[in-house]
Amino acid sequence: MDDVIFNIRQLMRYLDIARSSLHSIWRDNAERQISSRYIDPLLDAAHQIETNSEQLHYALSTALRFLETAKENSKDALEISQQISKLLAEIESELQIVTSGIQSIISGLQSLDAKCREITELLRLANELGNSAPPRNPNGLGLGLDFPIDFSGLVYGIVDNASQVAGHTVNTAVDVAHFTVDTVLPNTRNN
Repeated sequence: MDDVIFNIRQLMRYLDIARSSLHSIWRDNAERQISSRYIDPLLDAAHQIETNSEQLHYALSTALRFLETAKENSKDALEISQQISKLLAEIESELQIVTSGIQSIISGLQSLDAKCREITELLRLANELGNSAPPRNPNGLGLGLDFPIDFSGLVYGIVDNASQVAGHTVNTAVDVAHFTVDTVLPNTRNN
């Protein structure tokens, strides 16, 4: 492009020199007509071509700079998307671990519930036996049991505490998953 602009400028210079030379030798109506009919339009066209060529050259160099910037941005975007994909894979892995832990907790709670039902049934049977057995001391004194024993309240208290602990564990696991998604992922995107 620079060669084209250079050649146009050279042509304009030659035309200008030719017109000046012709004007110094030949000054009449014919010279003015030749200049106005041929040389001046050529010089005007050459000026216009020069201006258009410079604008085109500027536009092309600007487009090339934008293209380079776009290539760099594309490369950066690809790197960022790869980092995001990696982080999403890590989060998915963490969520699988959390989900597995929650499933283990649910399984443990179901097992605990079954054991508590079994203990409750055994305590109910023990209460029935304790209530139907005669006192060891007819006077109600000594080491014999003179009152019915009810362990069910104790068992329900233990079961309730175990359920609360399990519930807190599940809530903590869910909170960890939310923290990972809401806090860790955005912080790594900014880095």
